[in-house]
Amino acid sequence: MKKILNTLKFAAILLILAGVMISCGEDEINSLKGTKWKLAGIVDVQTGKLTELEPKDCEQCYTLVFETNILAKGFSCTRYIYVDLSDFRKYVQEAFGEPYDGDLFSSAVHRTETYSVIAEELKFFYSDESNKKYCLLFKKIEQ
Repeated sequence: MKKILNTLKFAAILLILAGVMISCGEDEINSLKGTKWKLAGIVDVQTGKLTELEPKDCEQCYTLVFETNILAKGFSCTRYIYVDLSDFRKYVQEAFGEPYDGDLFSSAVHRTETYSVIAEELKFFYSDESNKKYCLLFKKIEQ
């Protein structure tokens, strides 16, 4: 009888843990909906060197706000941008004639092939014309 009770207790603990794991699923942990991100810079993946984009003192430049887990609106320097994580080329058009580093930013978003979200960092990975690998590194900010 004691062995059956211990087995039932163990089964109950496993069920509780399974319920907690399901309620804290990956979609909830990595949810982008309602989050805001600001570009820290462009990282050369090979060297790890971070390059900040100009203007540095512009609060709205190089920001993204996610309306859903895959759709975001944001700003380059002077233009609105729309990002669809399922297809980066769908909404983002390469911009030309923007001041500062706006063209570079828009082109990088347009070239994005993959992305990752880990804690407070959002990374868009892309290659340039020479196939050199880069990452747009965004930091999560409070709205």
